[in-house]
Amino acid sequence: MKIRVGAHAILVPVLPSDMDIHAVSQLVADLLLVAKVSRRMGRLGVIANRVRENTVAYRRLIRFLESLNIPVVGILRDSQNYVHAVEHGLGIHELPHTQT
Repeated sequence: MKIRVGAHAILVPVLPSDMDIHAVSQLVADLLLVAKVSRRMGRLGVIANRVRENTVAYRRLIRFLESLNIPVVGILRDSQNYVHAVEHGLGIHELPHTQT
């Protein structure tokens, strides 16, 4: 697997849904077993994307990641701000402070 050549770390975005958890499990297996990516020293991490923290799906995602001992290095909450930013051709960080 040439995915990791020269990479210091690999960050994997994942949505909290059963389909995405299944897909990321296959990717993580390939990264760990085939590409020999280390879980140590922050070499592999997950960014939970479009998350509502009080949901069953989010808790299921976190349990799954904890079982693999893979850190969640970021959580991006589900927000309409992403939709508004795209509508205006902006990045989320470019929205006026009053809209975030």
